[in-house]
Amino acid sequence: MPFISYAQNFEDVMLWRALGQVEDGFYIDIGAHHPDLDSVTRAFSDRGWRGINVEPLQAESALLRAARPRDITLQVAVGAAAGRMPFYAVDGTGLSTLDAGVAAGYAVGPYSVRQDSIEVLTLAEICALYAAPEIHFLKIDVEGAERAVLEGADLIRFRPWIVLAEATAPGTTTPIHQHWEALLLDAEYEFVWFDGLNRFYVSAERAAQLRPAFATPPNTFDDFVRATDNRWIGKFADEELQTRVLRAQLQSVQDGLQQSAKREQHHVERAGHDLSRLREALARAQLETAHLEAEAAVLRHQTATAEYRRDLMHRDLEDTKARLQEARHELQQTHLRLQAREAELLQRHRALEAEIAGSREQTAPTDHRYELMHRDLDDTTASLQEARHALQQTELRLQALLRSRCWRITAPLRRARFWSRSS
Repeated sequence: MPFISYAQNFEDVMLWRALGQVEDGFYIDIGAHHPDLDSVTRAFSDRGWRGINVEPLQAESALLRAARPRDITLQVAVGAAAGRMPFYAVDGTGLSTLDAGVAAGYAVGPYSVRQDSIEVLTLAEICALYAAPEIHFLKIDVEGAERAVLEGADLIRFRPWIVLAEATAPGTTTPIHQHWEALLLDAEYEFVWFDGLNRFYVSAERAAQLRPAFATPPNTFDDFVRATDNRWIGKFADEELQTRVLRAQLQSVQDGLQQSAKREQHHVERAGHDLSRLREALARAQLETAHLEAEAAVLRHQTATAEYRRDLMHRDLEDTKARLQEARHELQQTHLRLQAREAELLQRHRALEAEIAGSREQTAPTDHRYELMHRDLDDTTASLQEARHALQQTELRLQALLRSRCWRITAPLRRARFWSRSS
């Protein structure tokens, strides 16, 4: 199968002649522009190589990411020092540049130049962060800013086997390599080929191995065809690019759906966990409700018992009050009888004393009468003592009643009834 060349000046043919025996090689493309159009690296990517694409324009970077999933695509510019710099974009072309002078030349021509600001990294930083241990070729196409790229490189630590750089002023045949070639020569790189646009250099340690591949220009023995010379090949390339873009988009959608499914699964699991917690809480609430209902039943029973005991105590209170009333009435009657008896006894005692005083001079019959009267007085005294004893017993019973537990318990009821009657 012939080698399909996508590069504008057969750069990939020359590189393949020198590196075709390398499997799984690695490249760095500074100013990659497009995954297919005028691409020096497309043919290598088709053969399993991978690498770093540096393209400052957003649209072209997006195409490179979609078409080259194995590659690392950086939307930055490369310069002598890291930072931010003015960038002159020429949309739809591969002419964008950091060089203000070059951009000024575009502005007087048919191009629309748009000035922007862009992040700038050095080639040494890019290699340190992303490069493979072995870099097989480095391509530089930065529209006049090649020296800045090489000034920011570390060609002692990171040594591509081959370096090719655009060596003429943009859009002309005017050579400009004299501005930067010394940087490569000082780093022990050997010039081996100029194709009218690019100059090729090989590292000194691999010069003997690689120099023969640059003895002649591309020719029939390289067994290649240009991608643009064959409409079918071009159409196939476009369709393949679209297919890769669509596959990348589909993969992105699938990844999004997988992430959504994972989030939904997480939500479902979380909802199930919450439902289990709610069920456990409901079971605990039902158990607590059953306990509360049991306690309420016990309280209702205790309340009914207390009400029954209250009714009994109320009846006992009424009976006690009735007995107390009777005792008070009896006590009053006893007091009345006692007072009447004491008055009668006092009257009889006075009469008796008068009789005794008047009868002292009488005879023995009078003494006998006195003894009878004295006996009557003793009997009366005994009756009075019995009455006093009965009164004491009644008072003791009344005091016992007032000290009784029943009387104390019913005190609030008596006060409540008293105040209700008072109001």
